[in-house]
Amino acid sequence: MSRVTHHFEKTQSNYFAMKDREHSTLLEAILQGDAGMAKAALELHLNRSKHSIAWSLSPKK
Repeated sequence: MSRVTHHFEKTQSNYFAMKDREHSTLLEAILQGDAGMAKAALELHLNRSKHSIAWSLSPKK
């Protein structure tokens, strides 16, 4: 994970802002008791995370 985080710190200035927004959206849904919104927020966050990790670990040409 440190390799992934380091990569995104250097290449995407909005990486942490996006991650914080995703976490905030999920937390807000949970606090509101909105299971549908929480599920959607979690799925979006996990899919983006999975894609970002796969991309950062793939061999670059």
